[in-house]
Amino acid sequence: YKIYVGALDGTLVHAIIPASQQTVYRGRGKGICYQNVLGICNFNMIFTFVYAWWEWVAHDSRVLIEVMAEPTSKYYLCDAAYTNTRGFMAPYHNVRY
Repeated sequence: YKIYVGALDGTLVHAIIPASQQTVYRGRGKGICYQNVLGICNFNMIFTFVYAWWEWVAHDSRVLIEVMAEPTSKYYLCDAAYTNTRGFMAPYHNVRY
């Protein structure tokens, strides 16, 4: 596992937003406001990176692209919400794990 940087995933966290700014934070359905959060853990389950400043509801990979710094000769393990691309290894979509 020396070539892995860590495992990552994004999530939406319920957020209390001032009424004047709620439009950009609304998720799908019911008008609830969310904050995107991206977390990366090492294999000891210790967070090594957390990004919680994204100001719009967006797909996990969009947030990742904005904060990404490519590690040399290493890659992140990610879930199926991300695509296999340089620096990232997601599970193959047609295989049940």
